[in-house]
Amino acid sequence: MTASAAIFIIAGTLIFLKLKSHLKGMINPVIAYITIISVMAFSAFSLRQSGTQTVLAGNMVFAAALIFYISDLFVARHRFVRKRFINRAIGLPMYYTAQFMIAFSTGIII
Repeated sequence: MTASAAIFIIAGTLIFLKLKSHLKGMINPVIAYITIISVMAFSAFSLRQSGTQTVLAGNMVFAAALIFYISDLFVARHRFVRKRFINRAIGLPMYYTAQFMIAFSTGIII
């Protein structure tokens, strides 16, 4: 296992442990989602390292994946821990920024 994979496994585990007491009947779907989004972020990191695209595009996709990952923490906090405006005020702009960066990175050829 690579160090970068370990980082995402540890992050996902810590996130789950923090949310676990708030999940009630949603434990399995949340575990599945944390796994999927952690694999997405790790894949973006791996793509960045692969050299199959420009450095700028690879960095943009990885940064976007991390921003998306963090935005989902605010979604989870809002959904499972405490509904507060601040979760959306921070999470939604991050989500849309990440989506834009992912889409924009597909056109970078330099």
